[in-house]
Amino acid sequence: TTMPHDIFVNTLRQALTSVPYLSGVNNHMGSRLTQDLERMRWLMTELRTIGNLVYVDSRTTPMTVAQRAASEAKVPFIARDVFLDNRRDAAYIHTQIDALISHALANGEGIGIAHPHPETIAVLIKRLTTLDRVRLVSLTALLRSRDCDKSANSRAYSKPQKLRLRQAQRTTTH
Repeated sequence: TTMPHDIFVNTLRQALTSVPYLSGVNNHMGSRLTQDLERMRWLMTELRTIGNLVYVDSRTTPMTVAQRAASEAKVPFIARDVFLDNRRDAAYIHTQIDALISHALANGEGIGIAHPHPETIAVLIKRLTTLDRVRLVSLTALLRSRDCDKSANSRAYSKPQKLRLRQAQRTTTH
């Protein structure tokens, strides 16, 4: 976190423009940056300037200032509720998915993050067919839904909100 502003911004711009169809970013390489308010402000300013990209906070430290910086810059902000695979063990990942589903059912939403580890992908593929009580939706779909929710409830755009792993609505036919 000692990188000067001009190098930080240029490096960030190069990284962001190298990924097509980008809708958001996440600081995955540790918590030191998310504790640095000045640099998080630089980051959020760029996210807002480049295309109002959403920031997803892994919350790897309780000292994160990401939400504050995002709110100041009016950048959409989301924080994870459950880290699915901070241990590379299939049984543990299943347990974490259960925790995420429980969280979503109790709170109306749940945000999980994970790595693209082979163990994680295998568990996710298996579990995707069993998500009958919740609905998995993309970041883009959730952002659209969130915008609709804000319009309906007249909430300020800059208010931090979470993505939703929505409860599936059961319908019955006679």
